[in-house]
Amino acid sequence: MVRVHCALCGSEALYYQKDGDGALKRCYLNRIYAPANLAQLQNNPAMDDPKQVPALECPKCKTVLGKAITHHDGRVAFRLRPGFFFKRRDTEKS
Repeated sequence: MVRVHCALCGSEALYYQKDGDGALKRCYLNRIYAPANLAQLQNNPAMDDPKQVPALECPKCKTVLGKAITHHDGRVAFRLRPGFFFKRRDTEKS
């Protein structure tokens, strides 16, 4: 699990289940756990079309951190803008 933060103001934008050790390039909708408004996107059938998915914005300063795409495997994800975010591995054990 990782926490994605805005590089501009440091606010947490989302809580995400990441697989693997590589760079974070995209966040699939079905792996977002918080905040609730983003986590619920996966349950909305209209969100199967990336044109309907709003841009991923910082909740505080409204900087656009990513835009919705359809990955080659068919899942909708936010393609993250390099340099506009940073991630921190979540150290809490659940």
